[in-house]
Amino acid sequence: MGSQAAYEVLNQDQHAPACHQAEEKRHVPQQARKRTKHEISRDKSISLIKDATTDLFIERGYHNCHIEAIARALGMTKGAVYHYFASKDEIILSLLQDIDTRIFEALDRVEGNSTPTATQRLLAFLHAQAAYAVQNPKAFTMLVLCSFSFAGDDSPVAECVRAIFERQETIIGEILAEGVASAEFARDIVPATLARSIVGAYAGNVVAWQRSGFDPAVGRALVAELRAMILARIRPT
Repeated sequence: MGSQAAYEVLNQDQHAPACHQAEEKRHVPQQARKRTKHEISRDKSISLIKDATTDLFIERGYHNCHIEAIARALGMTKGAVYHYFASKDEIILSLLQDIDTRIFEALDRVEGNSTPTATQRLLAFLHAQAAYAVQNPKAFTMLVLCSFSFAGDDSPVAECVRAIFERQETIIGEILAEGVASAEFARDIVPATLARSIVGAYAGNVVAWQRSGFDPAVGRALVAELRAMILARIRPT
């Protein structure tokens, strides 16, 4: 594929449905054994605790998000929360692990089904990121806020946060390097630097979106502007 043609492929919306299809397939119910009432009750309680923790973390910040406050928000005792999680950090770590899985599985599906060009892989990743943020705005916001709260820390939570962002940077950097090598992207790109910039810009957009109260129109506009900037930067001259 020529460099100009490759750019046009990346700039066309017709490739977006591929990511949406992967997202839809992921939600197809899988046949499994019938779950017991105890398992259903346990999973529901864990989900409620995670949701309450996310809300309180965003509203109050890490240091003011206590187990007691989480329990109070749910009408539970602290002992009930501790029955499922040993600490606040354990809840947050579980949330981050969920986020890690959801963020990357759409891209894994794309790469597992074919060997697309660098332009198609980059587009798939950007759509997967945007789709996850739209569907899970609070979770994505929590990830970004965790990166601030645990900056310079060496706790398991901090390590998990760094791993998620570093994995994003690595994937984007590899795609950019492939595009530069094949002349699909501008040759003056420094893949690692641009990848870090893209990940940082996404995080900044999430903060801006949060300030709008997660207004859908604002979210779409932020994604569109960032996408346009990325397209302009990678376009071969």
